[in-house]
Amino acid sequence: YHLIISMIRLNKKSAIASALFCSTCFSPLAIADIGSFEMPEDELEKGFYVTGSVGTGAMGDLDNTTSVTSQIYKFDSGLSAETGIGYDFGRVRTELTYNYLNSDMKSITAGSIDVGVDVNSWFFSAALDLRASKKWQPYIGFGLGTSDISFNDTKTVATGEPKPSVVQGSDNVSSYIGKLGLNYDMNDRVGLFGEAWIQGYGDFTIGNVTYRDALTNGANLGVRIKF
Repeated sequence: YHLIISMIRLNKKSAIASALFCSTCFSPLAIADIGSFEMPEDELEKGFYVTGSVGTGAMGDLDNTTSVTSQIYKFDSGLSAETGIGYDFGRVRTELTYNYLNSDMKSITAGSIDVGVDVNSWFFSAALDLRASKKWQPYIGFGLGTSDISFNDTKTVATGEPKPSVVQGSDNVSSYIGKLGLNYDMNDRVGLFGEAWIQGYGDFTIGNVTYRDALTNGANLGVRIKF
């Protein structure tokens, strides 16, 4: 009889201990510790930062329609660089950036040519960090701005009739930029990123030729530093 009573008491103690253990394991605090919840908005890192990146890009094929003839212009890839300042709101970032692209013209229709082409742009843009509380953060961005497109030489293609030519000059047009990228936070202040981008421009005129449907695209690697 005494043995049975002792066993009942022991089982009661074990049941109470098991219940306490289970309640601890499945409490809200314990579940939060597992990391299944995002960091609260007010705990995300915020503040100003500087950004810089380098990479490669190219202008897509251009066409023009003049009173004489239509031509197709092709370009080489070249240096792409960007620098600017931004503010991180936690999940959304805004930036004011300067963007440079060199993409030399290599041919007009069937004839080869070598003309330096520079595109200098200023953009105000916003980006959404899709996993703002994680070290790896995909993001999308879009911006509007203005661009100066410059042809740095006057040249004529040696073949063709009439022989197509390009004249030196520049034009300033409205533009936009779209980005798709991935951040990696090294620590609270420094983050690395890689991104693919595309820029579109309004029609621009250099000399007596109007160029339509201008697009550039490329990819950059860069760093952001908060202060």
